[in-house]
Amino acid sequence: MNCKEVENNLIFYIEGELDAYLNKKINTHLRTCSSCNTLYKNMKADIDFLNFDKVLHVNSNFYQNLALKIKDAEKEKSKNNIKQLYIQALAYAAAIIVAVFIGVALGKDYQTTDEFAMEENTQVSEFQLFAESYSVDMSSEDTYELLITDDK
Repeated sequence: MNCKEVENNLIFYIEGELDAYLNKKINTHLRTCSSCNTLYKNMKADIDFLNFDKVLHVNSNFYQNLALKIKDAEKEKSKNNIKQLYIQALAYAAAIIVAVFIGVALGKDYQTTDEFAMEENTQVSEFQLFAESYSVDMSSEDTYELLITDDK
């Protein structure tokens, strides 16, 4: 058996998957060829390291535990969403209440048209009273007419 054939079958030899005839031929070649023997030792050490690093104990409840954790996380997320919704609703309600109070406060100083007219009438009445107290009797002969013409 040549080195190329041994290299191609070496992984199967290490794993113990070859028939007795090939197993014996590779074993004989490894004793006589130092480069193939070195390759065998390096591959065997690597495979032994990888096999040692494998997880030996699989938790049979892994999927169930994972599913429960996912459900718990979803419940917590939905609780947080509901809390956030309540907080937003309260914030909107508070903003509306504040806006109403501000509107009422600003509206107190606002005069309606009727109130303004009544105030004007009161002022006119006071002016009329003032003017009437200084009335002068003049005959129609003493009054003058002022004519404005547009002569150029």
